[in-house]
Order: sequence, then structure tokens, then C-alpha cells
Amino acid sequence: MTTAATKKTVARAAEATATDTEPAFVPVEYKGKTYQIAIGDDAPIEVLEAESDFDAVKAILGPEQWADFKSTKQTVGDYKRFSTLIFEAMGEDDSGN
Repeated sequence: MTTAATKKTVARAAEATATDTEPAFVPVEYKGKTYQIAIGDDAPIEVLEAESDFDAVKAILGPEQWADFKSTKQTVGDYKRFSTLIFEAMGEDDSGN
């Protein structure tokens, strides 16, 4: 997924949650851990500033969840599978990895 596609995903999720008053989060499970992903208008502004999908994933997860993901000694393949799950949860079918 390109950065432009990431921005479109966030925009689509924002439209879907525009009427909600509670923050919009979706759980993403990977290797026995559950990560809370903010979607739509509740996604961090850093997602829009991201220059790559990698930076977007880091922004989506936030520093604590990113550190937790990395602490489990993940591989590049793990990152690709996990980022695909994140982008799918945000409404995108293909992360492009």
C-alpha cells in the first residue's frame, strides 16, 4: 500500500465512523497478542505525515504498541503479515507488501 493509499484508508474509515462519538478502535490479533488500532478520525495525525507504510504502521500502533511488537523479536516477514492485518482492519484489502 502506498502512503497515498494509507491516507485514503484513514479517510474511508473516518467516513464510516463519522457519526460515532466514542473513539473508534479495532482489535488486531497477531501471534497471541491483541493490538488496539485507532481508525478514522481517531487515527493519530502522524499517519498523514508518514512518508512510507512502515512509518504509517509505527504511527498507527503508537510508541508503546510498536515497542511491544518489536520486543517479541519479529522478523521482516512477521512485519509484513502484521501490517497487512492492520491495513485490512482499517478497511484496505492489500497493503502492497
